[in-house]
Amino acid sequence: FEGSRHLTVSLIKKKSDVEEKSILFIKRAQTRKHPLNEFRSDGGGEYLSNYFQEFLTDNGTSMSRSTPRSPEQNGKSERITQTLMSMTRSMIKHAGLPNGYWCYALECAVYIYNRSSHSSLPRQTSPCEAHYNVVPNLDNLVPFGCIGVSANDPAERPPGGLGDRGRLIRMLACDVRHKTYIVCDRNPKHV
Repeated sequence: FEGSRHLTVSLIKKKSDVEEKSILFIKRAQTRKHPLNEFRSDGGGEYLSNYFQEFLTDNGTSMSRSTPRSPEQNGKSERITQTLMSMTRSMIKHAGLPNGYWCYALECAVYIYNRSSHSSLPRQTSPCEAHYNVVPNLDNLVPFGCIGVSANDPAERPPGGLGDRGRLIRMLACDVRHKTYIVCDRNPKHV
């Protein structure tokens, strides 16, 4: 959302899922009273289907494309991609996690970006505040990959009272929809 600088990220497994995710994004924006007037792309084939073009037309959204192989025409998009990937790499390296956890680090980077003040917004508000008109609550913000303890189920505790009452975990992401954290074992093989 260009006016608020608010970012949304949707992870996909196959490039063929882009059309479906884009349609869901546009529908969600409309239900939240943020209609999309223009959909800008790099001219990739995933946005050229008749179905997608009709969907945009039916929803009053125009399509604009940059010239192929001209990233300078997508300056804002290229810059924010560079910023988010730098944040993602830094968080993975700092946490000492394998690169396979990049998707969680990216979601965390977007979460932080949306809650950080932005110089191009009035009064240097955050994109979250500009988009939702509410000051974001930062109480649940913890460092990516930080170590914590998850309480064991009392039925699984060893008898005698001296056994571990929890296990070490690492925080991967904040699930804002469910007000929980996504975690993995300290040995990062199980999410």
